[in-house]
Amino acid sequence: MSSSEVLKLYVVLGQRRGQNPLHWIILTAPEGSDRCTYYHMVGGPTQGKNYELQIQANKRVNSNGISAIAKGTTATWQAKMEPDPYAQSTSAPADSSSQGASE
Repeated sequence: MSSSEVLKLYVVLGQRRGQNPLHWIILTAPEGSDRCTYYHMVGGPTQGKNYELQIQANKRVNSNGISAIAKGTTATWQAKMEPDPYAQSTSAPADSSSQGASE
């Protein structure tokens, strides 16, 4: 994976289901990809439940569940991955206490 990636951000409308209001979804996709991640809320008063964030990866950008891209809601940004200065090495030093031991 490269150290930076250009992402597209969309606000889309889901397909209307019966008399329910339109469902908004935030969608992110690497530039040029046909796969994306959905961020949307499920539940709510119409379903008698608490709202809950649902994140769904590896969805199709051109899904039949999307009815429209909301006007003026696309954006592009470049995410740059920086090394974590607090990350610890995963390689363990050699154990010198067992060197020279006889069997």
